[in-house]
Amino acid sequence: MSEEKHWYAFPRPSVTTDIAVFTVDDAQLQILLIERSEAPKGWALPGGFLQVGDRRTELAVAGGGAPPQEKFDFSLEGCARRELREEAGVDVGALHQLGAFGDADRDARGRYVTVAYWAFMHKSQHQPKAGSDAKTVRWCDATALPDLAFDHAEIVKHALRAIASRHLDTGLFIDLMSQQFTYPEFHRTYEAATHRAIDRSSLHRRVLPFLRDAVVDDAQVDLAVHRGAHRPPTVYDKTRAVIAATAPDEPRS
Repeated sequence: MSEEKHWYAFPRPSVTTDIAVFTVDDAQLQILLIERSEAPKGWALPGGFLQVGDRRTELAVAGGGAPPQEKFDFSLEGCARRELREEAGVDVGALHQLGAFGDADRDARGRYVTVAYWAFMHKSQHQPKAGSDAKTVRWCDATALPDLAFDHAEIVKHALRAIASRHLDTGLFIDLMSQQFTYPEFHRTYEAATHRAIDRSSLHRRVLPFLRDAVVDDAQVDLAVHRGAHRPPTVYDKTRAVIAATAPDEPRS
């Protein structure tokens, strides 16, 4: 038997991306899972293989050429976003890279290295639907997971730790909000996502710098969402709040 040949110096494992997408519903942090229709079957995070070209294509792109329009992932994040659309039918805002997972026993099919991401989203803005090799899609309590394929339970643990460690980055949690939201809604959602109680006034002082630039004019408020017996609280626009929260700090004089 002839020795296996490669056009590169060393054999390379396949690369995948997996994405832990979280939302808050009924004061509970939930995670998006797919049920795989292909082996290994079972529940898993959305994700899949990095699409690469043949040798000629890869060398051309590496040299500055234009990447193919189809069946080619220029970046790992692009792969993650494509897999989310194909398998779960959703798009998310910010994707946060969690790390790489490549233990030899993580996948019975062979050596696969995955780069994992996590993201927040609000249920009302996307309607997840199964596609690609996913039979079904469902939201699950992030603290009461079913048995997951591969090492995805470990990836979820890392994601939850990442969220907890970044609780002071309050701007990240805007992605959990609907397009129009109030501060009381943000406060409740933040507490559910971080699993910590926090004084409303204290949190408000931290988020006010970016919320003040996102106030929705009264004429633009969706009264069907924010109707009440008393004067409703100030309503904020999610898109403008995200922009304000992610804008670089002004240089100090």
